[in-house]
Amino acid sequence: MVDDSAPGSRCTTLELSTQYPAYLPSSTVNVDVDYVITPAAYSACFSDQIDRYNSAYMEYNIAGATGSLNFDTTSSPSTTQESRWSGIACCTYTVPTTTDGSPSNDDHSSDGIVAFDAQNGVVGVFTVIVDLSIVGVDLLPLADGIVVDRTRDGVTSRLAPGDPLAGIDGDEIEMTVLIANRGILNVGGTNPIATAWWNGTNPSTAQRSGPVGAYGQTSMTMSFQVATADIGQSTEVEVRTDAAAIGATDGNASNDFLSIPFYVGTLPTANLSWDEGRSTGDEVLLDASGSFDDDGGTVRCVFTVVTSTGTETGLEEDDCLLEWIWNDGGAWSVSVEVIDEEGDVTVGTGEVVVLNRAPEVVIEAPLQVEARSSATVRVIEAYDNDTVSPVGQDVLFEWSGVVCEEGSSSDRCTFSPSDEGLTVVTLTATDDDGATTVVNASVEATNIAPTLGAMALFRNGTEIPVIEGWVVNEDEPIGLLVQADDTPNDLSSLAVLWDLSNLVDGLEEGTVGPVSSIEASWPVAGTHRVTVQAIDDDGVASGTVEADVVVRNVAPTIGGLDATVAVYEDELVKLSVTVDDTASDLLNLSTCWDLDDRIDTDNDGGATNDCDVEGVTLEQIWSDAGTRVLTAFVVDDDGATASINTTLTIVNLRPTAVITSPTNLSNLMEGDWLNLSAMDSLDTESDLITLNYVWDTDALPGAIDSTLPTLQLEALAPGSYSVNLTVTDD
Repeated sequence: MVDDSAPGSRCTTLELSTQYPAYLPSSTVNVDVDYVITPAAYSACFSDQIDRYNSAYMEYNIAGATGSLNFDTTSSPSTTQESRWSGIACCTYTVPTTTDGSPSNDDHSSDGIVAFDAQNGVVGVFTVIVDLSIVGVDLLPLADGIVVDRTRDGVTSRLAPGDPLAGIDGDEIEMTVLIANRGILNVGGTNPIATAWWNGTNPSTAQRSGPVGAYGQTSMTMSFQVATADIGQSTEVEVRTDAAAIGATDGNASNDFLSIPFYVGTLPTANLSWDEGRSTGDEVLLDASGSFDDDGGTVRCVFTVVTSTGTETGLEEDDCLLEWIWNDGGAWSVSVEVIDEEGDVTVGTGEVVVLNRAPEVVIEAPLQVEARSSATVRVIEAYDNDTVSPVGQDVLFEWSGVVCEEGSSSDRCTFSPSDEGLTVVTLTATDDDGATTVVNASVEATNIAPTLGAMALFRNGTEIPVIEGWVVNEDEPIGLLVQADDTPNDLSSLAVLWDLSNLVDGLEEGTVGPVSSIEASWPVAGTHRVTVQAIDDDGVASGTVEADVVVRNVAPTIGGLDATVAVYEDELVKLSVTVDDTASDLLNLSTCWDLDDRIDTDNDGGATNDCDVEGVTLEQIWSDAGTRVLTAFVVDDDGATASINTTLTIVNLRPTAVITSPTNLSNLMEGDWLNLSAMDSLDTESDLITLNYVWDTDALPGAIDSTLPTLQLEALAPGSYSVNLTVTDD
């Protein structure tokens, strides 16, 4: 039951009383009992059941002696005022000399009286005080039960029972002392029955007047202020009772005075330090052992520590040393109450910086994967020992160095290394305090074979679709292109090797880099298989890309010959032709002249394809006049030909008769012999040997004198002679 609880109203009560509240041992005590009915409970308790109490019967037990009696119930209860049935002397008993089981400073012993109406369930109790010294009035201040309210710095606190009665400069004290009356008579009146004095620098006095009931108590309160000059002095509060002030005689004057020492000192000094640079999970020593009390005596310490889960208070350490472990990093407030022997308190405060422990994380990654294939790095263990966050939120992840398929904040990172070599994947783990741990995983991307796209062919910069077939001419400049692919660090060094023909050796080309573009031509007609392959710097080759190119022979050309040519017999004829072909055929061209289209020299059925003279230049002499067709033709290594012809007219040159003589014809003498010669006659060379000579001279008789190349005249007679020479060719 708490102090302010209301037990409710009883319908009926058995009230017990004696003449005095206290008696000597062996005294005879008369006990009176009243049966009380309260009006407030009348309707609820009685109503139409009043007959229930027609015969009230009581049993009693007094100090072990039992008995019973009947009440006179002839009067009826009142509905408006308290009703009593026959206040009667119940019984008498003799106070025992033995003590009870509850020792007390105020009395010798006490007896309890219990009366009860078993029929109606009504009970009454009473206590008889047994005292060895019975007096009428005995006023005294009590050393027990002193209450002190101390106001310091505007804050009022009540000293706990057992705390030293003490203060410091500036304290305002309100002290309450109990005044007791151990007499059997009540004390009344208005005169003061007790006086209290404070003997400090700022003295103070208080008084208290009655009433005080027999064996009762009252209280008195005085206030005073502590001064600096009181420090270390013998200060006290003195309380004295005075029964004479009310005209009574105090039955025991020896207990009228009470001296209450009140110590005035100084506040203790608080010195608080701690270990710096400690991390979560480390033991931190909070050291207030350097605290002391200026006015002497020991001190004790009570620590208060703030943590992530709340505030821990009341951590008392007699040696003023507290070992504490924080499980979360941060700046944590700590305080210590340094309490001296007088109960004075000084608070020392501080802020302990606890270093956060970075999270711990372990990742797992494959040592090797092929370049451009996927690799997964995953977190296999991650925790933060000093977290205060929910599970799953204590450590956050951030991947860098690569682009993760799962995003950058997952617990795993899948990526595809594009380059050969080591790829470093970085994971930054951040705890709920912002501390980070960085771990790296190195994944080696091994070499992969390069690849090639489709081959493309260009003529004059225009791509020729392969579906139309690739047909080119001999020695025609053609562009070939292929795109190679590999990891970026191999691209620039890729060797792309071309083999342009399976028919002709030596048609190989090579380029470096991912785009291979070459200019090609083929010197030989036919279907050429073109192959291309890429090789990286590790010697790993791609597959082979192949395509067929049909190379057509280009026929040679010939020109430079006039349609008709006329010459004289035996005149040296110089004719030249110009021939042309593709570059590869040019040096291998065969040029011939067919000198007579009337004769098939090689009997192949062609009259104009006889190779009578080889070469692009013809130097020839014809002795016979006439007309003939000359054909010049050229043949390449594939047998393709081209020809040109001209009509050659050979014109006969008229001979010129020339007469010569070794003799001076102007100085001839009669009888001289004369030799005339026609050998210096002029004609073509071939006609000279066939010339016909006719001499006619009047020196000789006849029309034809000679048909020889020479004419001899003998024994010339005087006179002048004419000589006629006629030269005729074939």
